[in-house]
Amino acid sequence: MSDSEHAALRWLHLTDLHAGHGNESQTTALRSLIASIPDVAGTTPFDLVLLTGDLAYSGRPEEYAALKSQLVDPLRQTSLFATAQFVATPGNHDLDCTIEYPPTWKGLGHNRQERFFQLGPDGRRTRGARTQAFAAYQEFVAANNIISVDPTTEPASIHTFGDKIRPIVLISVVTAFFSDKDVEDKGQSPAPVHPIRTLLSSRQEGSIVIVLGHHPLGWFTQETEPHLRTLLLDHNALYFHGHEHRIMPTFGPRGLACLGFGAAYVTPNDSLPTPYYR
Repeated sequence: MSDSEHAALRWLHLTDLHAGHGNESQTTALRSLIASIPDVAGTTPFDLVLLTGDLAYSGRPEEYAALKSQLVDPLRQTSLFATAQFVATPGNHDLDCTIEYPPTWKGLGHNRQERFFQLGPDGRRTRGARTQAFAAYQEFVAANNIISVDPTTEPASIHTFGDKIRPIVLISVVTAFFSDKDVEDKGQSPAPVHPIRTLLSSRQEGSIVIVLGHHPLGWFTQETEPHLRTLLLDHNALYFHGHEHRIMPTFGPRGLACLGFGAAYVTPNDSLPTPYYR
């Protein structure tokens, strides 16, 4: 965002870092990414660092330890991010897929579908043991003072920043309950409309709304995706995501509506440069 006095918020959006993959070249790429930020970011400190999932490779504690040493600590040690708040949401690589096989949305049946994304105890019971696959992710964000939905207990959470005149509302939402890092799941996961709608019902009038999810809008089931698009439009909300490893801007009648970014992913040194990352 602009450095001018009228800017409400300055953020850095990172996604799909896949820390702990065990690839030395990728570690070097991530280190280079961090080192390049001051060259393009100027001198104005950032307010937020937004992390939209797939922070680790397979949701293991040692991978989050690598993420802390390679990303979180180096950023916080710079003047640009010394006071920035980190806000995250998990992706399909942030759950340990060896713990519980993902359910299927259709296999839940109507009654459990009704309860699955509820914020209260009925929702927690319905999500059941699947939530424990996110245990290492939750331990990581809690230990490192990173604001995030707690996927072991809730499908989404709301956080308010800024002043009382024009607050910034961020919703961190889990889109990966039905995911597996090694299985294609496009069109299989429902859009988490209910928890976002419920949380937005209590927001202050006139606030700026940003929703952080991992999967792009086009990834959800055909039955639920239009409802999420309409909900975001009704609240003039921005939706930030990752997952597809490419830049994906989407515009609506009020301007920018959805923005996805790429990954700190390596390619062979002799491959052609990708225009997305020039």
